[in-house]
Amino acid sequence: MPLRLLQIPFSPDIVNRSCPDILAVDDEAFMGYGRKYSLVQNGGGTLWLVTKESDGRDARSRWGILVVIYLCMLSYAVTLQSIPPVMSLVIARFHLSHHEAGLLMSMFSLPGIFLSLPSGVLSDRYGAKPVGVAALILTIAGTFLVATGQSFPMALAGRTTAGVGAVALVIIAPKAIAQWFAGRELGVAMGIFNTAMPLGTISMLNTAPVLSALWGWRTSVWASLAFVVAALVIFSTLYRNPMTVTEEKTKIGRSVGKVGQVGLPIRLVGASWGFFNASVMSFFTFAPDFLLSKGLVLGKAGFDTSLVMIGSMLFSPVIGYLTDRVGYKAAFIGAGGVGMAALLLLVPLIGHGFAILFVGIGLTAALIPAPVYSLAADVVSRDRLGLGYGILSTLNNVGMFVGPQIVGLTRDITGAYTASFWLMAFFAFLGTASMAVMRATRRQICHTS
Repeated sequence: MPLRLLQIPFSPDIVNRSCPDILAVDDEAFMGYGRKYSLVQNGGGTLWLVTKESDGRDARSRWGILVVIYLCMLSYAVTLQSIPPVMSLVIARFHLSHHEAGLLMSMFSLPGIFLSLPSGVLSDRYGAKPVGVAALILTIAGTFLVATGQSFPMALAGRTTAGVGAVALVIIAPKAIAQWFAGRELGVAMGIFNTAMPLGTISMLNTAPVLSALWGWRTSVWASLAFVVAALVIFSTLYRNPMTVTEEKTKIGRSVGKVGQVGLPIRLVGASWGFFNASVMSFFTFAPDFLLSKGLVLGKAGFDTSLVMIGSMLFSPVIGYLTDRVGYKAAFIGAGGVGMAALLLLVPLIGHGFAILFVGIGLTAALIPAPVYSLAADVVSRDRLGLGYGILSTLNNVGMFVGPQIVGLTRDITGAYTASFWLMAFFAFLGTASMAVMRATRRQICHTS
């Protein structure tokens, strides 16, 4: 429990409002209250101050907590990506169409469309730890079902169950980081956090084909299951809430009713994130199969596809650092979407040199994740972080559910991947369009306020 020592209302002397929703706080204004106090969060028209001693303990612990959260997100990544590197083997095993194969990825995301908002509310009410433990247990159960299932419907059921657990995991992870790093290097922390997805993807794209060649495609799923079990043990043992945060014990129904009050900006940030993931998830689902159709062997196809994530893994922390220093988070997201769209258009038009092009896609994609998660924390109040990230996750999962299905169906209808990659490019461009709408809306609010 935090030690709340001093409560003061907003006033022009201590708070400068920047349009529309973000507070810029002048630390010098608090000197009159003594050096032993520091600002930790705002919400509900009130600024809270706590002692430097408790704030200092959290500051020393936050990087270790980031490692714990990172491992949880890495377990999500390896579970999600345990299927795409061996998709051709799964298609052959269950005699699937490309549309049906896309369902194995889409069903992982389907629960997030309906459960993200309740999961966000639950995390606000009960805290990250109990919700996170339940999420990891569900992910383990679903992955076990995929690993042991002998039919396509059973594999779909397993992916859906694992997706239920993943819903809460992708909400409590960024929320916990936003709480632990509130006002202190949040961009850097989000940048580091967002390397988990590329690292997990690269690992699975390069190890799954090797494991599957030796022991079959299920080996990839068993490996992801072992990692999630390890993440559960570490998280349940080591994670705790920061001393400066109290989870709000409001009724769930009342919290869900607040969805309409969080504002347009978080919805547009979520829309951009959804379009980005529709593009990226479609790419990772079908790029290995596309490369196989170009004559590459399975291992080489997985390696070349994994190159897209190299840029995100290396540069996401750098992008987070830059957004901490210069701002312009929406501009970073918009530039990344345009760059991805332009390069994805070229993929089906070239006959070789895919590795270089995929590295370029990865470099442009690196501009997006850290600013998205950091911007989301800017445009919602601290007491609604879970709800805000729930909205982000809902739209993310809509993109992940719809994208691979439409792209796979397009491949079945046309008989080639050209239109499919152009559709991925269109998704990426719509992410940029969402940021353009948000910037235009914020300017209008500023001019009318």
